[in-house]
Amino acid sequence: MRRLFGWIGLVLLVMGLGSCRAHRAQHAETDAQLAALTARVAALESAQGRPGGGATASALDEERARVLYQQAKEAADRAAFDEAKRALNELMRLYPTTRTASQALRMSQELAIIGQPVGAPPGILQWFSGGPDDLHLDQGVTLIVFFEQWCPHCQRELPKLQGFVEVAGQPVEVLALTRFTKSSTLANTAEFLLQHGITYAAAQEDGAFFERAQVAGIPAAMVVKDGVVLWRGHPALLDEALWLALLKP
Repeated sequence: MRRLFGWIGLVLLVMGLGSCRAHRAQHAETDAQLAALTARVAALESAQGRPGGGATASALDEERARVLYQQAKEAADRAAFDEAKRALNELMRLYPTTRTASQALRMSQELAIIGQPVGAPPGILQWFSGGPDDLHLDQGVTLIVFFEQWCPHCQRELPKLQGFVEVAGQPVEVLALTRFTKSSTLANTAEFLLQHGITYAAAQEDGAFFERAQVAGIPAAMVVKDGVVLWRGHPALLDEALWLALLKP
């Protein structure tokens, strides 16, 4: 069963940048994997009877919770946020004690701010590049990425946003924010941005904006349009298809 859980976890990694064709292929693969998970749950129930307690019930509940979580991930990936919220609510109602429930809670917190006003701009303590003119979140489209210089995933994702200026004919501003955790300092953060060729707006903020954006892990990203939050999640998930879904008229 442990091997099965490990295999299931790989489903969540089938995301990333690519063309629309690659995105559709990924969705087809995800649908097939979701069907396999559902079939696996049914097979376990048939072989082991109705769950009523003990280790077997826990294993079945964990698999059922994982199926609902995957449904929520797939829905959020295509900007069907209400559908994603329904799947997460059902997961939390039926399987609140599973390990997957903690992941569901984090996703629920991210989804909760979608459609809400972004509020006051970040409290900037230090600009590395850009300046106050990059804080007009009430106008146009802004991609905000949250990072720390020590984070290896940030080191991979932030350079991908260099030169990112337009989506679906709409100009997009990029703003990178750090709040200095662990070993981060003014000097090594400036060196990090220089080494990776980051020239878009980047700044240290006081941490309040991280909290409002429900950032629990990094890198994280948020898309804001005309002062309203359109999306929250991992920056690697922002492929062309998702951008088009977010910015459609």
